[in-house]
Amino acid sequence: MIAYQQKGGESLLLSYVENLISTLVEQFQDFVFSGTLFKPDKRQLKDTDMWRYLKISDYMYTNYQEPISLQTLSDYLHLSPYYVSHLVKDISGLSFKNYLNYVRVEYSEKLLAEQVLTLTEICETCGFSSLTYFNKCFSFWHGKTPAQYRKSLPNGTRSYSWIHVTGDTTQ
Repeated sequence: MIAYQQKGGESLLLSYVENLISTLVEQFQDFVFSGTLFKPDKRQLKDTDMWRYLKISDYMYTNYQEPISLQTLSDYLHLSPYYVSHLVKDISGLSFKNYLNYVRVEYSEKLLAEQVLTLTEICETCGFSSLTYFNKCFSFWHGKTPAQYRKSLPNGTRSYSWIHVTGDTTQ
């Protein structure tokens, strides 16, 4: 990259770097694999499993607003639903449903901070099946409802006070 920049390609290089940073910030903001939130399996993972997991994660982050099931991902990756379920659990430490809900809650935080859409619109935009389920999932991760979260924020900011997660939102 340095050699390219020295040959006069500064603007193109800068454009590539800006695109990379933008993608990383948008796709991986707040994504945590340590501490008490995610407890991945400690065994050594195969490269193919990591590649498959990245495809699963990318699919969820790209299509979070749509209905996503184990079968959807299984068809997408040509794997069994059982395998996909265990792969997500082994790598992230979360069940498939909790991981998907985490992705949706993460996007909802951004929309709540913007304070433009109603809670119902955010619920629908983020792919939750109902406002009640959205409230349940959001409370699971934040310890407060989306309305309480929004009220506690100054306009345009996000809160990072994650709570210790021990339950399961799929029940």
